[in-house]
Amino acid sequence: MQSLLKRYQIKITCYSGYLKSIGFTINSLKKLLDKDIPIILNLSDDGRKYYKNHSVLVIGYKEIVLSNKKTMFFLKVKDNWNKETSYIDYAKLSIISSINYAI
Repeated sequence: MQSLLKRYQIKITCYSGYLKSIGFTINSLKKLLDKDIPIILNLSDDGRKYYKNHSVLVIGYKEIVLSNKKTMFFLKVKDNWNKETSYIDYAKLSIISSINYAI
């Protein structure tokens, strides 16, 4: 991403976070998405056996509070496999995932 930005003389900074819960968390994703910063999510496995070794664009999130006050957190994603947006359960993401974003 840095090389592409440099090539087109775009002056923004790129960041990466490696490993779920170490390099990025639910809260860090929410902060970026609340500022309308899209995130590239590189997945080794999405927990559903749908995405494997694939990257998607995270454009939002959805939180669902259950009756037992537990909160489920879903990432709203776009990718080249679907015309529609889809959702990935954050809890089911493999720890071997990474994010990239630019500010």
